[in-house]
Amino acid sequence: MKRQAIFRADASVEIGGGHISRCIALADRLHANGWHCILVTTKETLVVFPHLNRSKHSVIFKEKHTQLPCKDIRPTDILVIDHYEIDIKFESVYRDAFRSIIVIDDLADKPHDCDLLVDQGPGRLIKDYSGIVPSHARVLTGPNYALLSPRLASIRKKVLEQRQKTPQVPRILVMPGLTDPLCISPKVLAIVHDICPEGDVDIVLSDEAPSIADLKKMIFDYIPSASLHTNQSDLTHLLSSASICIGACGVSALERCCLGLPSLVLTTAFNQEAMAQTLHFKGAIEFIGCAKSSFENKLAESLTQLLESPDKQLSMSKIAATICDGKGADRVAKAIELL
Repeated sequence: MKRQAIFRADASVEIGGGHISRCIALADRLHANGWHCILVTTKETLVVFPHLNRSKHSVIFKEKHTQLPCKDIRPTDILVIDHYEIDIKFESVYRDAFRSIIVIDDLADKPHDCDLLVDQGPGRLIKDYSGIVPSHARVLTGPNYALLSPRLASIRKKVLEQRQKTPQVPRILVMPGLTDPLCISPKVLAIVHDICPEGDVDIVLSDEAPSIADLKKMIFDYIPSASLHTNQSDLTHLLSSASICIGACGVSALERCCLGLPSLVLTTAFNQEAMAQTLHFKGAIEFIGCAKSSFENKLAESLTQLLESPDKQLSMSKIAATICDGKGADRVAKAIELL
């Protein structure tokens, strides 16, 4: 009988898709090791991830905050939780039902009853979880444990070699968060077109992002060099072909680091601030600021400078590539095997 891992995570237009992305990356790695993985989520998750039903994993839909599917739990199973609204109260209820409980977190703001905790944030320290996880729990912190698609690691060497060459025509990738919760992508597209009208632009969004209609009109009316990519299950081709990215600072920031993609970053949620500050301090990105504030002038200035400086692009690329090698899911899976 296959070992089984039950994942509990959600996605929505409001919270984006980072929790599900991390869980799927780990589930893919466990599946490759012979595990059967079940994702317990809400039907709203399909709004952001319509391709979820085509994954290699089982999916069970539950209402928000309802119980896990107890009939599917075996004493040898593990529970993996990636959810801001779940803490020790929920976890303790299922302590005896599972062999081990794993928590994926990036806030360090609430207690957890777990055996393994993973926080992939740059700058996060093990001591940040002192007193809020059991003394026996193992804590893994930093981008070495970033839960990214294994496809990134497989193309990393080739892409980093390509980054040594300055492209004749810039290709700019816009990643404002899967659902673009602050609707910044039309502003970003207008800035990019004004500064670099000859460049190619790729915009990555969920089909349910509220900014979709405005983007389609802009592209149809006067920016035919821009392409809109919705509901993509694999972004490796876009990440590897881009020369510069303008994006948010969630999971995708570490994907871009893995492939050495120079990035101008806007935070779209409070939990992105620490990562953005850390990556900026290291020189891996340029932090423009919070997208809720007036960012247009600073973004335009920074993009102009970066486009005019191939040396700066190469420096950012090299530093970014040192942050994350894309093998974090392998390391977390090995830690799970040892529980």
